[in-house]
Amino acid sequence: MKKPFLTILGVAGACAACCAIPLAIPLISGLSVAGLSFIGLDSLSIGSGAAVAVVVGAGIWFTRRRNSLRGTKRKLDGRKCDQSHFDGLCLRPRHRSSIMRRRETLLAVAGTLSGLLTSGVAGAAVDVGQKAPSFEVIDASSRKRSLAEFAGKIVVLEWTSPSCPFVRAQYVSGKMQELQRWAMGQGVVWLSVLSTNSSRADFLEPGKAGAFNRTRNASPTALLIDSAGTMGRAYGARTTPHMFVIAANGQLAYAGAIDTKATVDEAVVPLSRNLVRPAIEDLMAGRKVSTPKTAPYGCLVGYEA
Repeated sequence: MKKPFLTILGVAGACAACCAIPLAIPLISGLSVAGLSFIGLDSLSIGSGAAVAVVVGAGIWFTRRRNSLRGTKRKLDGRKCDQSHFDGLCLRPRHRSSIMRRRETLLAVAGTLSGLLTSGVAGAAVDVGQKAPSFEVIDASSRKRSLAEFAGKIVVLEWTSPSCPFVRAQYVSGKMQELQRWAMGQGVVWLSVLSTNSSRADFLEPGKAGAFNRTRNASPTALLIDSAGTMGRAYGARTTPHMFVIAANGQLAYAGAIDTKATVDEAVVPLSRNLVRPAIEDLMAGRKVSTPKTAPYGCLVGYEA
């Protein structure tokens, strides 16, 4: 059975490599993925192919990894098992946690790759230096909130999710809440945004969304509910977390990642360099933001399918 697995794995790897090579050029140069049209590829076809290749490769790797651990497992035959159970097998806890974390990471990376490559799906986005799009949505208390409400203030927009492992790592580490509290202590408005469509499995009604936010000790000014995706598409929000900082003059000053390490491990988050706080500090000091744009990472925003 090894040869078929190796063959399929090789094909998946080749597909991923073919998609990654042309992708590297525009990402390094800062150009849009749409710029690949000169070689006859568009962002949607590349994104779909790469995401499929990564997901298939992840599934094959996981299966092979399980098989490679046969020597550490024994089938349950009525005897009491004093180790962790996994699909009817006794599995050493360290192996179980390692397998599950790696599978979660691979699937999340596949979602990230798909989100970055199919950025056009989110619709037209505002660019840094342009006027931030106005919006009017409800918050978790069903109160209408708008950008005009916070005119003259620095505003942070944080696209979030109740199910994304990248978001979870930020909150379990406590770094997201720490940044929220610091920013609000400086008079900055912090708005967390849920653009998850009601057709999605992880959609939360406003009341439940608010309760969920409290369980993770979040400290935003408000949690906005953008289930129609209008606000998310206006800003071009592609992933969770995807961060935007709006200057007091209403112009978009920063757009991109929360920090420099794309990770689902909460232990790694504190080792990463935050990118949002320096942008806020630059604005507060009257300086131009030194790093106004970075590539976002995370899970694909759950717009309507």
